[in-house]
Amino acid sequence: MIHSFNKKLPLMKILFFTTLLVSAATGAICQKAYPIEIGSLLSKIPIPGASADCYQGSTRTTDPSNGSVSIKDDGPAFQSLQDQFDKISRAAVGNAIGGNMSTIPATPPTPEQIEQIKQQAMAKAAQMQTADAQQMARNYNNPSAAASRPGQEDVQLMKLIGEAQNACGRLNQLSVELNTKVNALDRSAISNISTGSNCPDVRQGSYVGPTCACQIQHAISYETKRVDARNALLKEVSALLIEYEGKMRPLIAIVDNAVAKAKYGDALSNPAFKQQVPNIQLQAFNAVTTLTALANGNWKDGAKQYAGLVNANSGASVGCYGHK
Repeated sequence: MIHSFNKKLPLMKILFFTTLLVSAATGAICQKAYPIEIGSLLSKIPIPGASADCYQGSTRTTDPSNGSVSIKDDGPAFQSLQDQFDKISRAAVGNAIGGNMSTIPATPPTPEQIEQIKQQAMAKAAQMQTADAQQMARNYNNPSAAASRPGQEDVQLMKLIGEAQNACGRLNQLSVELNTKVNALDRSAISNISTGSNCPDVRQGSYVGPTCACQIQHAISYETKRVDARNALLKEVSALLIEYEGKMRPLIAIVDNAVAKAKYGDALSNPAFKQQVPNIQLQAFNAVTTLTALANGNWKDGAKQYAGLVNANSGASVGCYGHK
């Protein structure tokens, strides 16, 4: 049983697949690129806005025993993206390991391990791109390597692929920049909100304690402040995601154009040149998964934040559901 492709895994686990994809681009042989425009995925990424929108766009469940609402998953938009990512990941990883899917580890690595492996793989990919370009130039100019020389059609395609390689280098830079900027945003305004004074004890028949009316209003006040603070953060996150999506889109278009003109690798006769096609596509895909993971993580946080306010309004969060 291959648990790594379980659709119930959080979308952040896509970074695990991305690591395998980049490893494929830097070491193993992929047969050909996946038949898709990577740029088409960008427009499908839900950008988290207000926490209420994230909540409404998510799938929710209600506990009938206490009325508490919780977030089941991140909604159909993210699920659709994850399904598409899974298909691309399966194809790339299957090629990278020679079709032997049983070698994929059942337990994904930690986020820290993912990030370390990904950065090492991307650095290696950049080094190999330079080495490949130098080797192709030597082959082309060396008379004894005539068999390795590209045909005229290959020359034109390699020019496009060279432009795409440059675009991939910029995409990697943008991914690192975006990740750094989003993670550097100040989140203390949310965690520093005070719960305020407790409700006073009141005799209610034989029971002495805070009334549900007071507890509910107290919870609503607290959760409203947290939602407002979360919305301020989401506004900053959304601005960054939109900005970097705009920067990435034309670069990914360069990669998609090169991949399409190369017919996903089939239009190139030289195996060394052919391998560059899936390599550049995987690097463009990495940029999309980075942006998606950041959008998804903040979407999830926004939805959960608003669920707290919903439970405060119903009294579920203070054990007063149905007793306003």
